[in-house]
Amino acid sequence: MDRSNTVPTAITFIIFIALCIGGFFLVKNIVDTDQEQAYSDAVKDIGELPNINVNIAGTAYTAVTSVSYASKNFISYLAITVDMNDLGSNQKKGCPYIKFEGDTPRVKKITRGDILVYADSCIIIATDEFSNNGKYKKIAHIDNLGDVPEGKQTVIFSIAQ
Repeated sequence: MDRSNTVPTAITFIIFIALCIGGFFLVKNIVDTDQEQAYSDAVKDIGELPNINVNIAGTAYTAVTSVSYASKNFISYLAITVDMNDLGSNQKKGCPYIKFEGDTPRVKKITRGDILVYADSCIIIATDEFSNNGKYKKIAHIDNLGDVPEGKQTVIFSIAQ
């Protein structure tokens, strides 16, 4: 059996795999840089956004808005009322089925009081800290979030004056 072609084939295969791996990291770097660029463009384009009033079961809070296109889009729909229910022990979730599009850096570490958009049409209020896989877009944060009652709650989001 002639094995004279085995070494060039193996070398070609190794080069192919190296190019695939290198290409993956190149594309990943371009995508990551693009997200950073989109965020810095948002800061330049948007400037400051108003704070958000959040009324949870009759208790009023003020949330500081994150500067992003997703936050700007969210604010454009205010005032909205959302029925929110517990999602596990660390968040309230409500889906008004409005598409809150826009770029924003996705967060992996969620802190108590964060207001987030999930799946572009659901609003999350973090009632405790948790980690996630980066599918949440942070749009605001409530610094002094008190105890949030369990179960279904009506939450009103409006622009702070």
